[in-house]
Amino acid sequence: MGTTGPIKRVPTTIERAAARRQALREEEEVGDVEDRAVGRSKRKVTSKWMVEIIMKIKTTSINARDLVSCMALISIATFAAMAQEQDAAIDSMEIAKQVSESRAANQKLMMTYSWTKRTELIMKGETKVLKTEMVHFAPGGKLVTSPVGEEKKGRKKRGIRGRIVKKKQEGMRDWLGELTKLLAEYRLPTTGKLLDYISAAEIDRNSRDKHIKVKGTDVIKPGDSLVYVLDKNTRELLHVRIDTRLGEDPVVVNTIYRELDSGLAYPSDQTIEVPGKKIKMNVQTFAYIQN
Repeated sequence: MGTTGPIKRVPTTIERAAARRQALREEEEVGDVEDRAVGRSKRKVTSKWMVEIIMKIKTTSINARDLVSCMALISIATFAAMAQEQDAAIDSMEIAKQVSESRAANQKLMMTYSWTKRTELIMKGETKVLKTEMVHFAPGGKLVTSPVGEEKKGRKKRGIRGRIVKKKQEGMRDWLGELTKLLAEYRLPTTGKLLDYISAAEIDRNSRDKHIKVKGTDVIKPGDSLVYVLDKNTRELLHVRIDTRLGEDPVVVNTIYRELDSGLAYPSDQTIEVPGKKIKMNVQTFAYIQN
């Protein structure tokens, strides 16, 4: 007569029903937490260890006591992440408001100044245009520029070559006009646009210096980036970098801001580079005088 193994206990109907209800509750809770985790990952506040707990629940066999402990940890992590997300949203709104207010006050102050602007257009290593202008605001708020001296241009060609050059120059003017319109979109003129940008951006507060770095991507065009470097205390702009494209051509813009004793922040140096076309534009503003 052969030996028999241990008799397995068959769960009762009530126990099987309770187990099914518990499994359904676990599946719903895990699904909800996973959905929230995915949403928060886009804002970079997802807790990795929380996801690991979820995966452990799904892939391992644990008893009821361990399950309750895991659920408690997930609840704590969920509330913590929600609080962190709320704090980040409030912080973004506060930064956007401060930057907007600072910019408005600075613009109002700038309208009381006149200054000199120097523009140099370099193509294939050769200076094609070099001009200096006086700039001020008219009473209605319109920006007025007046040339200083003669504009320096490259040697003028005649005949067929001259006509070819003229056609290229006209095409270049149209292209520069499109570039100007594109870059104007990165000014983010309203508080709403600033908030949209800052809310979706990475904010780096480096405790070792006095700066806040805000980096946003896909701001105006897919794949672009806009970086603000701000003063921690005043929220004044110190540096702006734009990486974008005009057609198939990458465009890189760097603008450095300086401050006068009056508190006016002004764009002292700007470079616009289009490597594919071997174009570089240098713009400097200086000699600010209060009217």
